[in-house]
Amino acid sequence: IDAGDPCYVAEPNETDIDGNPRVINGRIDMDAYEANYIQARLWLFPKTINRQSRLEKVMVRMQLPEDISKDQIDQDSPLLLYPGVIEAEFRYVFEHGKKGDKRVSIFAFFDKSELTEAVPDNGQVQLEVVGYLTTSQEFYDNSFVTLIDHQQTHQW
Repeated sequence: IDAGDPCYVAEPNETDIDGNPRVINGRIDMDAYEANYIQARLWLFPKTINRQSRLEKVMVRMQLPEDISKDQIDQDSPLLLYPGVIEAEFRYVFEHGKKGDKRVSIFAFFDKSELTEAVPDNGQVQLEVVGYLTTSQEFYDNSFVTLIDHQQTHQW
């Protein structure tokens, strides 16, 4: 995505194989399809996930660019966590900020056991969260977490 020749100049009305413009936001993709994704900001909690802990959920917060409003988020399409194509069990979409500088954020919770099944090895792993606008346009971002497998011990 966005890795095509930066000097490429599209012909008038030139489109990709699906009819999308060849150049989007001043960039072009390398293959026959153009990706029209919106980059969001993602925070994952916790950053270290212990397979043995009692923690049952992984929480994410996504912040969308300032030109996206709450009513543009497709509430009928699931928020997805990759790898594993895990659907959010719960999400809350809200606007914050002052007039003229409003932002949309999404808090969501994913099942930890589904994630640990999708990622069998311990160590650092890149997770990606993808959602959809009402126009079917995707928004996404990714971040790293570390998976560990430690039996918890109690100090008395």
